[in-house]
Amino acid sequence: MRRPLRACLCALILSAPPVTQPAAATETMCSDPARAGPKASGILTLDPEAFAKLQSVFERAEPDLGMSTASVVGDTIEIYILQSPQVSVMIQTIRKPGSGSAFVSVERTCITDALEDWPPYWDRFLSALSARGLRLEADPQPRSGDDILETSLD
Repeated sequence: MRRPLRACLCALILSAPPVTQPAAATETMCSDPARAGPKASGILTLDPEAFAKLQSVFERAEPDLGMSTASVVGDTIEIYILQSPQVSVMIQTIRKPGSGSAFVSVERTCITDALEDWPPYWDRFLSALSARGLRLEADPQPRSGDDILETSLD
């Protein structure tokens, strides 16, 4: 008696439409992917006190910078993200837990066609760092977070 029930369940599962839908970002890709990429980047030197100051920048991101926050924290990597209201500008900080430095970049995304100027967000972020006594050592050539994740953070 169990075989017909299993056969019915298998047929039902196979005939059902997929439950998962593609992520919204893939449905709203911008019309010009070439515009996406890093605009500026650098390295922050962080002792434990400086890292706490950096975290306060992220905690105050919405009222001070006009950006929303997200983070991914694991055993081997920490990524803190700020994004603009139209999601066309992203500032991210990447570090290894316990590391004395962090990579920071501002990037133009290609999620939607809404274009926001990235310099005002970057300037406010740098001002928030400066107000807390933190200084970013700028890269001569902007690098993306993806480039950093594919290489080493050391």
